[in-house]
Amino acid sequence: MKKFFLFVGLVASTMLSATDIIILKNSTKIDAKILEVSSTEVKYKKINSLDGPTFVVRTNEINSIVFENGDVQTYSTTHQQSPSQESNTIVQNEEREEPTDNSTIKGLYSSGKKAHFQFIHSFGVNFVEDFAGPSMTFGFGSRIKDYIYVGGGFGCTSLLRITGLESYNVALPFYAQVRGYVPVRKKIMPFAEFSIGGTLSFIQDYYVSGSKIYDEGMLLSGHFYTELGAGFYANKFNFSIGYSRLMDTNTGYVKIGYELPAL
Repeated sequence: MKKFFLFVGLVASTMLSATDIIILKNSTKIDAKILEVSSTEVKYKKINSLDGPTFVVRTNEINSIVFENGDVQTYSTTHQQSPSQESNTIVQNEEREEPTDNSTIKGLYSSGKKAHFQFIHSFGVNFVEDFAGPSMTFGFGSRIKDYIYVGGGFGCTSLLRITGLESYNVALPFYAQVRGYVPVRKKIMPFAEFSIGGTLSFIQDYYVSGSKIYDEGMLLSGHFYTELGAGFYANKFNFSIGYSRLMDTNTGYVKIGYELPAL
């Protein structure tokens, strides 16, 4: 009889030593035989029903596991999340993601990798001594890695005498243009610009005698054209001032323009 009880005790001791213990966060203890452990769940069989069904418990419900070899796996309450919580966290992190230093100077038009075609439209005023008049230009070219714009364009500029009706001058410039941008910030970038080309000019002269205005006719001619200026880009708009050589006359200019997104 003593040998029987000794045998039963040895068997029970062996079974207990081969038991994994799962401790839940609600302090429940489960005597189990763990079959599989993943980052989100633990599969096990109950120690008193090894031939029975397989159970599954999520790791966010577990406080710790004491394995049969004495090792202890502890699950932090701070970092454990359900799959739905993890997905929400990933989405929230993506929404809160701040641009890196490189992204502040890339992605305006060229995404920092290659050139893209774009348009720049400008309206402004040219002025010199007692002449002044409106101007309008249409530019098109390529933005290269957000630092350089290379293109060309055409426009229309008129100069009227402010002090009296004596002449009416119209110039149709066509030009090549280069702009260099300083990538200070993504939405505000200073630039310098240089344009060179020619103009087709129409000059209509008048003179006044008594109460009559006499037309001297229209003169058509061609001229060298150039511009040199500086300005800044701000959220697709640009503002610039500078010098231009227009109809063999040195003039100043002020312009405001709009840069259409690149194609």
